[in-house]
Amino acid sequence: MKRTDRFIFDTNVLVSALLIDDSTADRAFRLALDIGSILVSSATLQELNEVLSRKKFEKYLYPYERDEFIESLISEAILIDSTDEIHICHDPKDDKFLDLAACGNAAFIVSGDVHLLELKAFRKTRIVKPSEFISICQ
Repeated sequence: MKRTDRFIFDTNVLVSALLIDDSTADRAFRLALDIGSILVSSATLQELNEVLSRKKFEKYLYPYERDEFIESLISEAILIDSTDEIHICHDPKDDKFLDLAACGNAAFIVSGDVHLLELKAFRKTRIVKPSEFISICQ
């Protein structure tokens, strides 16, 4: 992979990376930061914040830890203004990641979501699990 490659991590992978040190998701996320850039949009950041604010995560994560993670992600990532209106995923909530990929010229979407993974690719963006991302990019 080139240092200019751009990567998108869906919400479930980011949550796993945050909550489980040295998990496959965490290793994939750290690898992406080392070899390229992470892309985010206001829609993907909003979803991440909403998910991490759920009551079920309170026993794993203090609010300040959630806020620090999101702030760190924002400072490390490239914020992309989504302009396309993508409507192809079986789960419409996942279209925001395809939109981000199209607008940000992403090389990969790293996901654990079956609706995204079944696509395998979108335009020039490959859609892979965290373990596949590690295998391809190491």
